Amino acid sequence: MSLFLELSGELECTACGVLCEKVIYPANCFDSGCKYIYSYDEGNSTYFGCLYKVFGVEIDLGGFHELEKRKGGFGAVKVVGPPLDHCSINVERAYNREQCEESCRRALIEHFSPRR
Repeated sequence: MSLFLELSGELECTACGVLCEKVIYPANCFDSGCKYIYSYDEGNSTYFGCLYKVFGVEIDLGGFHELEKRKGGFGAVKVVGPPLDHCSINVERAYNREQCEESCRRALIEHFSPRR
């Protein structure tokens, strides 16, 4: 997990050869009763999204519910906007790489060091 992303306000990190990015599970938005989820009907489908665009996609509600019934559920979507305080955000790596941990420490030091 990217320590840099956990402690900074950034949405993704490419400080090393691993792409780490913040993601959110829309199922958690429903489970927490988030009041910033909106929905609308278009044709025979209902779509939902985040009013504050924490995630930028609008998801087909019927397909979402079908996937939630399966093992693993719907899954995560990329965070594209600043998360709200109550958002449950995770950091995921595109793939594992041992050198990532050292790169994360260096990125943190550079990001939070006072500029001269």
